[in-house]
Amino acid sequence: MQMQLMAGRKREWRLNCWRICVMNLLVGMALYMMFPFISRILSPDGSGGSVCFLFFGLAYVAGLLLPGPFCNYWLDVFKRKGMCRRALLLLVAMQVCLFWLFPPSLMPFCGLLLGAAVGLFQISAGSTLLVDLSPADCRTLTSHIYYWFTRLALALGPVVGLLVADQAGYFWLPVFSLACGSVAFLLLQSVDVPFRAPLEPPVVSLDRFWMPRAFRLFAGLLPVTLAAGLMVSLCARPEWYAMMALGFFCSLSVHRMLWAGRDVRREILFGMMLMISAVVLCVFLFSFPIWPMSLVSLLFAWGLGHVSSRYLLFFVRVSRHCERGTAQTTYLIAWESGLVLGVSVGFMPMSGLPGQGNPVLSCLLLLLSLIVYLLFVHRWLDKACWKEKNS
Repeated sequence: MQMQLMAGRKREWRLNCWRICVMNLLVGMALYMMFPFISRILSPDGSGGSVCFLFFGLAYVAGLLLPGPFCNYWLDVFKRKGMCRRALLLLVAMQVCLFWLFPPSLMPFCGLLLGAAVGLFQISAGSTLLVDLSPADCRTLTSHIYYWFTRLALALGPVVGLLVADQAGYFWLPVFSLACGSVAFLLLQSVDVPFRAPLEPPVVSLDRFWMPRAFRLFAGLLPVTLAAGLMVSLCARPEWYAMMALGFFCSLSVHRMLWAGRDVRREILFGMMLMISAVVLCVFLFSFPIWPMSLVSLLFAWGLGHVSSRYLLFFVRVSRHCERGTAQTTYLIAWESGLVLGVSVGFMPMSGLPGQGNPVLSCLLLLLSLIVYLLFVHRWLDKACWKEKNS
């Protein structure tokens, strides 16, 4: 009888975790599908200047950060699932407003609310529900899977969005976004969250928001995601993003085969070399047709998959007891803020960056990240983990 009960509980947490992961994929696709259309969203008549794009990106990052200190308190007051539900509804509403309702002058305000909704959703879903519903010995695996769905959404969202706009029309994009949000909401409703007694945390705290001890990791990952945002904005074609998805699948497939039990520095260097090779190749292939250029997308996504997944494990590795959710949110801030700022800068009109400037700037950012990792992260990580293990 006890064995049957344990098997039932194991099946239940697996179902809950997969529902949360698929919900994350749908929300990510609905969010990232707007990347190829950011110029049309922010400047429908083409009159918007570079400042509009920059303000939108900065407002999004500000929205991502501002609610963070209050999240742990809100999760206790509004409950974990209720907080995730509210954030998801706000996120879908802001995406529909981006396409249909808000005039260009109010786009920074919409970006602020959208960033806040994304931050609250990810903290409540990925950093709280996923962690709390997973057994202690499976939390690293479930986090690894959850954020792989985020990376795949970065490629699949623009592909589907471009195909919908091409076949049905631009104004059907909010309908697709609303459909993804609705399915995600139904999945969230089906997640079984047990009762938790109120913890009565302080109103303002860094818990589940920011881990100061991981600042070196944040500084190493942020240039990578900035470069990724610049490369994502380089070509708004379905083939470009489809090859990016293939690159992520390549990274996921060979991860265990090549790097299980190996020196982690080799995987970081391998991923960095793939991304740097991609941006150097992009300079020479920029005027070529889309299919030769898609090789750049494949190589860059392959390297990005290795580097970003390894950094996630680094964040988890330096977290102490009950800090796993905080570590994952710190990783999320580096991922989301870098991507959105990179995309906003990459799509700036008359900024001098579109064209061959994007890969050059991406290459400089990747070299900066590599230097930060080799000089400030690798040895410090070994020492920090050794102290934690022996404390």
